[in-house]
Amino acid sequence: MSSAPKPTELRIDSPKAFDGSYEKAIPWLNSVMFYLAVNDEVYNTDAKKIVFALSYMTEGRALTWATTF
Repeated sequence: MSSAPKPTELRIDSPKAFDGSYEKAIPWLNSVMFYLAVNDEVYNTDAKKIVFALSYMTEGRALTWATTF
């Protein structure tokens, strides 16, 4: 019995840290969505996608929001 190979994450440019600013929101969200789309076999559940996005919310208002999430 052989098991399926474990999916490998493609190391493309990852999203930058997000500070919660309005000006950076759409570009940041697009970069998160692009990264997740390219790595859909690795981030294959909503929980994994949420944790991935939260891990880049590390500054300013975004950090406060992510910490309470």
